[in-house]
Amino acid sequence: MWETEFIRTVIANAATEYEAPGVENRIVLCHTPFPYTPEPPFDIEIETYTEWCRLLRQHVKPQLMLCGHVHKCYVTPVGGDLDHKGQPCPVVVASEVRKDGAFLGGAIELYPDNGDIKFTDQMGNVKDSLTIAF
Repeated sequence: MWETEFIRTVIANAATEYEAPGVENRIVLCHTPFPYTPEPPFDIEIETYTEWCRLLRQHVKPQLMLCGHVHKCYVTPVGGDLDHKGQPCPVVVASEVRKDGAFLGGAIELYPDNGDIKFTDQMGNVKDSLTIAF
């Protein structure tokens, strides 16, 4: 898959990518929270996604992963109930449309050792928040 090759290329070019001078944060952005395996028939690409987790965990060592796709807002820690493939970092899922029409997204503030996660509605009202350690 070309995505696997992309990850391998990023790793091969670490000195000009995530290890480059001035890089302070390593964040993975992905539509689908691939460390989680959903129920069939959506339990696809398990070997590929496990490989992505391994490559990111061993080489890139990201601070967090930001995803959407599942129309929910939550954070899953490394080793948590939704970590099915050895995720490389905490996974923030931040995209929810509620039955009342409200849309929730995520706001993230990064610090050297942690990040503040806020799930906000379309008006900027904080509906939930937490701090995660890196």
